[in-house]
Formats: sequence, C-alpha cells, structure tokens
Amino acid sequence: MRVSRFSPVSALLAVSFAAALPVAADSGSLGAHTHGEASMQVAVESQRIDVLFRSPAANLVGFEHEPRNEDQKAQLDDVVEWLGTTPLVNNLAGDCLVVDAVVHTQRDSGRKRHDDDDHSHDDDHHHHAAADSHSEFDVSQQLRCESDALQGLTTELQDRYPAIERLIVDWVTDNRQGQLRLTGNSRTISLDR
Repeated sequence: MRVSRFSPVSALLAVSFAAALPVAADSGSLGAHTHGEASMQVAVESQRIDVLFRSPAANLVGFEHEPRNEDQKAQLDDVVEWLGTTPLVNNLAGDCLVVDAVVHTQRDSGRKRHDDDDHSHDDDHHHHAAADSHSEFDVSQQLRCESDALQGLTTELQDRYPAIERLIVDWVTDNRQGQLRLTGNSRTISLDR
C-alpha cells in the first residue's frame, strides 16, 4: 500500500530534519559516512510510525562494492528483504507491521575524470575503487501498530547487524522531539524526554 500524503507529524518530521541536515553535515556528525554508525529519524503519531534509516553498507553486508559472487548477492538480497519487511522500530507491545517500505542502496558515483589521457591502470583502478567505497542503504518505512506507540519504541537493528555500534535516533511526536544514541545493549527509544 502506497500512501501519498503526509500526516501532520510526518510533515513536521520532514521539515525538522531538512532544516537540521546542513548543521549536521557541517559538524561532521550525521552527515558523515562513518562505519559503525547509522542514523534513524522516527515520527510517531499514536498507532502510526514513519521511519527513515541510513547506514553505510559495510554495517549491514560487510562490504561496500557491487556484489562480486553469489554469496554476496544472496547476502545483499537478504538485507534488502529484511529491511523492507521487518519494522525497524516497534512499539513496546511489539505489534507493529510494515505497510509501506522503500529500500534503496546508494553508491557514491563521484569518480574523478582526468583532464589528460595519460594515466596508468593503477590510477584508473584506484578511482574505480574509490567510486565503490561509499555505498549506503537508505530505507523509509511506514508502520501501523495495534497498540499506541507513544509510550516508547524498541529496535532490533543492532541485534541483527552488530556492526552498527552507534545508532543515532532523532524522533518527533505531535508534542515532543528528541535525539539519543543507542550503543552497547541499549535498544529502547524513550519518547518522554
């Protein structure tokens, strides 16, 4: 099911995070591609949750290049399937379901072009490798829950993908917003701060 309009909380989420992005990129926190770190934005409106998640591919599949063999292709397919069908956050009752999801793998295509035609194979190989070196996953999900999600949320991301050492979570409800870092065994997102 595709939803084409935003709820008030989703619109607030989009505006809040769009305004914060230049600051985060300038400070080097969320704008940087840092292995071991992922970010998530969550908008909660009673029984509806909208989630945006971004992570370097290395955190999820262990590599950032195009899959080079059948095992890597299968691993990538498994990650895409899991991210598209499993709620990235859940309410405390654990009864949320994914009603819409988009999983996008993003590769940095910033390969530099040479002004002169005289370059070695090693230089060319280096630039091809650099173009594959910053691959990310971008995921958006819309969740529907049977129970109210405003009491708090949990996530299984770091259990499923232990290479995510720090998960930076920005959240917003109709009357509150906050940010927290989940590290170690912490998996609960408290919405009452």
